[in-house]
Amino acid sequence: MKNKKIIYGAVLTALMSFSALTGCGANNAEDKYDKDGRLILNLKNVYFDQWQGEDMYTDIINEKFGVSIKASNYAYEDWDTMVNTAINGNNLTDTIQFNLKAYNFGSTYESWVDFGMLKPLPDNMSKWPELKKMLDGISNIDSLKIDGKLYGIPIANDITNPQKDFSNFTYVYRRDWAKKIDEMYPDREPVYREGDVYTWDEFTRLCEAFDTNIKTLSGMTQASVLVDEEWAFPSVTNFYKDAPHCYAKDAEGKAIANFAGEKYLKGLEAAKAFVSGSEELFKGKKIYSQDQYNFAPNKANQLYLGGQAAILYDNYSLANYIKLRKLFKASQKYVDLDDGTAFLKIKGPDGKFALEGTENWFSMTMFNADISDKKQEKILDILDYLLTEEGTRLAIYGKEGYDYSIVDGKVVLSEMGWEKDSMTGQYATKTNGAKYLRYMATLGNDTKSFDPFTEQDAYQLLTKWQEEMKTAKAAGNLRVVKEPADISWMSTPTKNDKTEGLLNDANTAVLKYCFNKIDLDAYKKEFENNNWKKVLQEINAKLGK
Repeated sequence: MKNKKIIYGAVLTALMSFSALTGCGANNAEDKYDKDGRLILNLKNVYFDQWQGEDMYTDIINEKFGVSIKASNYAYEDWDTMVNTAINGNNLTDTIQFNLKAYNFGSTYESWVDFGMLKPLPDNMSKWPELKKMLDGISNIDSLKIDGKLYGIPIANDITNPQKDFSNFTYVYRRDWAKKIDEMYPDREPVYREGDVYTWDEFTRLCEAFDTNIKTLSGMTQASVLVDEEWAFPSVTNFYKDAPHCYAKDAEGKAIANFAGEKYLKGLEAAKAFVSGSEELFKGKKIYSQDQYNFAPNKANQLYLGGQAAILYDNYSLANYIKLRKLFKASQKYVDLDDGTAFLKIKGPDGKFALEGTENWFSMTMFNADISDKKQEKILDILDYLLTEEGTRLAIYGKEGYDYSIVDGKVVLSEMGWEKDSMTGQYATKTNGAKYLRYMATLGNDTKSFDPFTEQDAYQLLTKWQEEMKTAKAAGNLRVVKEPADISWMSTPTKNDKTEGLLNDANTAVLKYCFNKIDLDAYKKEFENNNWKKVLQEINAKLGK
């Protein structure tokens, strides 16, 4: 999922008033039970949109743990606003899912803890061994603790691969078009490279070749070489970055505004060349369209799926990659699916791949400070069970004896419980409350090969790309571009208050400069204001610089 840029307004003021009025953190809320005497749990998660706590799989959980689950969801598009509104309005459910990131750590999570809004996990998690094992594999787990306590469950991206520290933000391309160009010009040096691995020079030659021939290849009068969504630009410059966002370090270890750093500025010139068609890089050819500055959501994907773009940059989780391939197959019926959605692997000018760094968890399940110990422990019991082999089978396959059976140690799906899509031959997804509950702890089944509705070809191709990148990293041939951890999770008054605004302003300045809306002097001035100066002074004071 992409980084969300959030503005919280006067949250701290509201929290101070709210805390004073309610006495938050005192376990004030009385436990409620349904007519059958089962403890009512009000749970909220961004993934609960297709489920409201009612299906046969939820019934299994309810019966097993003596609870009555009531589920509601955040709309992803308004997720952060909804959380903020709930906190300000004293309208919290038993659990809260929040899109916690390093840049909003101090202004949200830390502040909520300070004002008694959140209930910490028990100090001793040995009662929940599966959860404990998962938490022990979370990167930077200590950075999320306040006074030694953890106030929620970081939702693991993939419990089967806890050490992966790079994102799935990368390129797919029309491999078939690259091959076609070589067929069109057999006497020229080939532009297609075996294994889809391109040096920086080979990549720019590929872009030039696409630009020259794209109207012929696409059959369109209007077509683009390289497209991505507004949020992603200029990710092509990862090769030139020390960090993806606000803060980096200079040679002496001093914090600087990353966007104004020498390396980042060099990357901006490369990004601008894609837009302006500088003589040095693309000999006057514009690889990015000026229109991308105002792209509507999913416009880049639509161009690629419509055969109007040769290269697409996006976040390729397995779910996203499966979706791309499914839609591509439907829209480009006569194109080989693998050739049309191949991963493009680019080595930068230094000869190394570069990927944006990420935590191995996505967002956080937090507990309302007012819930009882009994209620929190019930929720932990459920999540721990859903991480066991038995609980995972319930979440992935369904009910044993109805949805599947075990034959010779292997899962065999039942036609009684599963139906196949008549068009694709794939098993159709169905609502399974156990699966959605499991999302409160991990998105791990997103990358599990035994998911019955996973397109196996997509799984294998994505896994192959990930393994290639991990091998490159081990060999010193992959740069993971990541903000220094000691700065990312650092809390200072101005950093907590201003980082989100500074990030939004910086991203706007980047786009304006690359798309020729402002000149370099105006761009640099964006990073000379008092907020930047003050936050860097505070960070460097804590670093001892």
